[in-house]
Amino acid sequence: MERKSLGDFQHEVCKKQASVASLAELILSHETVLAAALENLTEKNETIRYNSYRALKSITASKPAIPYPYWDVFESQLESDNTYHILVGIHILADLAGVDTEARFEKIFKRYYGLLNHRSMVVVNHLCLASGRIMRYKPALSGRIEDILLNIDRYIVRQKHKDLIKGAVLEAFTEAKTLLRRKKEIREFAMGLLQSSESPKSRKLAKKYLEEPDG
Repeated sequence: MERKSLGDFQHEVCKKQASVASLAELILSHETVLAAALENLTEKNETIRYNSYRALKSITASKPAIPYPYWDVFESQLESDNTYHILVGIHILADLAGVDTEARFEKIFKRYYGLLNHRSMVVVNHLCLASGRIMRYKPALSGRIEDILLNIDRYIVRQKHKDLIKGAVLEAFTEAKTLLRRKKEIREFAMGLLQSSESPKSRKLAKKYLEEPDG
C-alpha cells in the first residue's frame, strides 16, 4: 500500500493539470508520501514543486494538525533566497498558527515580520495578506500585528507599488475586523486609499471597508 501510494503520487504530481484533491488524499494516506511532498517543496521542476505545494496547502488549510509536526520544514523556507520558497513558508505557517499549541509562531514572530523589509513586493504583499489569518488564529498577537501593519510605510520606502501593498493590509484588517483595536486609525488608513491613482483594487477595497460597520 505504501509503495503504491508513493508511486501514484509521483505519477500524479508530474501532471500539468494534476488534481489537488487526489494529491492531498495520497499525501494523507502514508507518512512516506507526506515526506515526498515536503521534499518536493524545493524541487527544481516547477510543476512538481507547485503541485506539491498546492496539495500541502489544501491540507494545512483543512487539517493543519497533520502537517504541524513538520513546522521546521516550513519555517526553513523563510530563510530561502528563492521568493517562491518564502511564500510557501509565509502561507503555510499562517495556516499552522491555528493549531500552534507550542507557541512556535511567537518564537519566530520578529523573523516572520522582518520579511516586510524584503526587496520583493510579492513577499511583502503576501505577508500582509497572511496577517489576517494570523490575527484570527493568534488573538493575543493581533494588537502587535495591527500596530505593525498600520505603520507599513516604515517598511515599504523602497517599494514602487505602495498602494497595492496597503490594499493587502486592508484585506488583512477586513479578515480580522472583530479583533481590531485602533478602528479609527484603520478607517483613516482606508480613507487614504480612496484617492489612490495607482491601485483601483485598493480603492475598491477601501470603499467597501468604509461602507461596512466596524466589527
